[in-house]
Amino acid sequence: MLDEAQYRELVRVDLKKKSFAFVGGFDCSPEGTGLLESMVTGVGGVTSTVGEQLNYLVVGNRKGPSKIALINQAKKLVDGGAAIEFLDESSFLELVRVDTPAKKSADGSLDFP
Repeated sequence: MLDEAQYRELVRVDLKKKSFAFVGGFDCSPEGTGLLESMVTGVGGVTSTVGEQLNYLVVGNRKGPSKIALINQAKKLVDGGAAIEFLDESSFLELVRVDTPAKKSADGSLDFP
């Protein structure tokens, strides 16, 4: 029988070569999206461009007019056939969740596995 960690590893989505864009403000990262971006930089890519090649648009709780415009642009691309997935903050954190805690690198920053 599998425990929860083994099950999550079995059904984990392969994020290699996937692109992420972050819009809005995030509760877990009030100083900006740097922490969130570091969680996927090693496996995929981070972009500020919303286009057909984008795989995931991560939408924070706080959105201003320019962020709403990016969300609407992504929705139009999806309506046109693009395969962009919209994630809220908690869905993103669950997607990148690993059962191995992050380690601090020599410079003091977090190193996510």
